[in-house]
Amino acid sequence: MVGLEQDRKIDKLRELEIIGYRLCYGLLQSERLAHEAAKELLLRLFRDSRIFAGAAAGCEAKLLRREAAEVCRRYRSQAAGH
Repeated sequence: MVGLEQDRKIDKLRELEIIGYRLCYGLLQSERLAHEAAKELLLRLFRDSRIFAGAAAGCEAKLLRREAAEVCRRYRSQAAGH
């Protein structure tokens, strides 16, 4: 049962991977930073049960945008500091 649940989560994250990268790229305008930010975004989403709770698409999109903005804000400030 646990393996099935894990597979379902991974499938969901695969669905969100490209969308997450595009959001990050749009916010950061850097392929390198967007790639790193998108990886962190997927890890955050994996740990957040809300994305797997079967929420309506609008709620899911809102959560994805909010998390992407938060991750990208951090990456942008790190890039500015270097």
